[in-house]
Amino acid sequence: MDRALIIAEPTDRGRELVEIAGEVAAGSGAELVLLRVIDESEYGRDLQRKAQTSMGDVDSVDELTKRAREATAELGDEVLGEDVSYTVEVLFGDLPDDVLAKADELGCDHVFIAGEKRSPTGKVLFGDTTQSVLLNFDGPVTSLIG
Repeated sequence: MDRALIIAEPTDRGRELVEIAGEVAAGSGAELVLLRVIDESEYGRDLQRKAQTSMGDVDSVDELTKRAREATAELGDEVLGEDVSYTVEVLFGDLPDDVLAKADELGCDHVFIAGEKRSPTGKVLFGDTTQSVLLNFDGPVTSLIG
């Protein structure tokens, strides 16, 4: 493994995933890319909901991206420290296609993703990002399902 993409979500499972990727990278000397994904569809739904309910302003994409970059860098500093080389990327897009394109663009040869625990019916109705990454990424995928 030379370079790995970690979908770094601000959750306990996301933190655990970064820890696991850090251990693997420390043993192999690989560089990590911590990717924070801002779901474009979800952002659009938030805009519509707040416009309809007068709940206030929605942060701009630039502001969301800035905060996501800062929070992801903080996560990397806390979990990985100086032991593992990493960079932070923020993607405003759709899962999983844009994530796969980003991994390819960055030359990543391994992907780490925290899987979603869903019933078979839920996977059919809502899709499964983890399954799509597993099936479509041309390299190893490590999935943390909990």
